[in-house]
Amino acid sequence: MVNRVDLSESSFEPELKEALCESLLGGLKNAVSGGGKDGKEIVDSSPSLKFVSGFLQPVGIPRKFTSGGDETTNPIHVISVGADFQATKNPDSTIQVKPLFSIYVRALPTVQQLTEKKVKLTLSDEARKKLNNQIKDSVSAFDAEHEELKEQNKDEFYKQRQEIRKATAEAYLKKNLGLIVDAEDVKKQHILEEDDIQAGLATPEGESVEESAKPDEESGSFNLEYFAYPGMKSIIPDDVVKRVRPIPRWLRIDIDNIKPFSISTLSSPDELYSLMQEQNIAVKEAIQEKFSLWFNSNDTESCGSLWAYPTNLACTPKDIQNWSETLERLRNQIHSQNDLSLFSLPNLNLEWTIELATSKTDSNILTVKVMLENMTDNDRSRQLEAEFEESVYLAELKIGIDSNAHVPINLD
Repeated sequence: MVNRVDLSESSFEPELKEALCESLLGGLKNAVSGGGKDGKEIVDSSPSLKFVSGFLQPVGIPRKFTSGGDETTNPIHVISVGADFQATKNPDSTIQVKPLFSIYVRALPTVQQLTEKKVKLTLSDEARKKLNNQIKDSVSAFDAEHEELKEQNKDEFYKQRQEIRKATAEAYLKKNLGLIVDAEDVKKQHILEEDDIQAGLATPEGESVEESAKPDEESGSFNLEYFAYPGMKSIIPDDVVKRVRPIPRWLRIDIDNIKPFSISTLSSPDELYSLMQEQNIAVKEAIQEKFSLWFNSNDTESCGSLWAYPTNLACTPKDIQNWSETLERLRNQIHSQNDLSLFSLPNLNLEWTIELATSKTDSNILTVKVMLENMTDNDRSRQLEAEFEESVYLAELKIGIDSNAHVPINLD
């Protein structure tokens, strides 16, 4: 039963209306930008896919996705946050600026997260080629022996043909490749019909049995998929499937330790340039300080010394299957070195733009521009890109100006 309330009734206190609106808007803001507790950790997705507002993308995005760096393929490309306003020239007046933003670092998933989400595996190129050749030979032999059946009963022909494909694949995967999918794993994965899993086959999505059973080159290629997770009982030899990364897990680090700085309204261009260079360094140092604090934190659920993601990590099915032992090995071999360069931490390049321009109509009035830009443009392989998140989230500038120096803008 739904009880409807008319918020316009006088009995409903204005303070409660405001509190309700603030709560709704705050929840919406956090949901789309990554604020609050929900944005502290993201599993099985990436921040850039999950959030749609409040972040600054790296300037290098268009170059990465188009050979010529044409930004028309990515029209919504916001790289800066800032403000334009007017102020009077006053020797006693200053403009105070403090930036706030957050960044995400990739982390190793927990055993529970890996068990719930699982890791998708695909056959290696060599194993796939051998399997496809074996299936092709079996299907060709079947076609030659059952031409009459095809003419008399096409549905039965394709049904038997598909069974031959499945039986051939199952036998070859077990006998020649040593791959055995446990029935208990089938029930836990819930990814395909049981007979398809048992045979190790997945009919391409959108195709009928008849279409997927055709013997031409295109449909004869199988895209077999398996899922690995801690505690699985299936036997999947390491050389049969491609090495993979564990599911993505991202942790938010709030960069709130940058000290405010002041801009004099009488600053010269050279003084502004020196200030920008000084603050660019301050931003980099603040980020590195936060990385160190995170790595050496006592929070056993998220600290970098236990969960930081080693660069270019590639796992075998056995690594995923025995994830607790894998975590222990990585921590002993890599994390114990206490070297941040071994992990996938974003190398951000954030730069300030500060401009003071004298008004053409009044020499005592300045047009002020204060802007922080994400000028990050690291050239990495697409495969390695998945380990880094170089957008800046929850970006904002707190700007204060002395009241005697502020010039209100009059809109005509």
